[in-house]
Amino acid sequence: EVSGGGQVAEVRVATWNLLAPAYARGLERELWRDRLERQQAQLAAEACDVIALQEFWVTHEPSFEAWDAWAKRHDYSLFVLARTRGKADGCATLVKSRLVGGDAFGVHYDDWGDRVCLFVPLGDDLVACNTHWTFAHDNAWDPIMRLHQARKISEFVAATFPDKRVCLVGDLNGDLVDPAVAKLATDGWTLHHPPGSWVSHRAHTGAFLACDFVATRNLPHVNDCRVHGDRSDLFLRDPPDFRVSDHNMVTATLDAS
Repeated sequence: EVSGGGQVAEVRVATWNLLAPAYARGLERELWRDRLERQQAQLAAEACDVIALQEFWVTHEPSFEAWDAWAKRHDYSLFVLARTRGKADGCATLVKSRLVGGDAFGVHYDDWGDRVCLFVPLGDDLVACNTHWTFAHDNAWDPIMRLHQARKISEFVAATFPDKRVCLVGDLNGDLVDPAVAKLATDGWTLHHPPGSWVSHRAHTGAFLACDFVATRNLPHVNDCRVHGDRSDLFLRDPPDFRVSDHNMVTATLDAS
């Protein structure tokens, strides 16, 4: 909802890593269109105002066109930012057209993870940021790079939007005790997540993670944060009951009134 003065009062957001077919194996790659149609059906059922997608397949024209057509049918504006150095995926944000408050833009973290952030203004005083951080592999450099990703996004947002309300959504590839995710909290972000014990991702290592978050600055009230699915939805399965993604969607309602 947008007031007459252009202020956003309430926004329902979704974040979902789609598992780009470029990185999937076997049938999950071959069945890209079936997976895409099921993903779109789940998103249509939730009818969120803002949809933040990660591992959006930017280099595959038929997939891109299918998402663009879906966005138009459902009255969304589609914004896409590819990862750097020619990676096959990127971040995509779909925003109900009535909420778009200005030009979208992207930034990158300037590191070897090729990760990016996509910013979209909502109304006059709220900004949505969609990002996907590097996975915390067990090596000497990825955990350090992740800490810098947390630092860089916090410093950029503080300098660029000092007085605006900002909602950061995406796949942070770590849970609440992960040092990079925890740094967001120490840098002034409020982390919102589903209640109790929850899981949103089964990693390529086989580990289960609670890593898909809604984080806010200058916007403390977030309601009804929930994960759509459980661990059983994240396992590889044979058709016709194939896995839609290795992530479950997370949604929340921003109370910006």
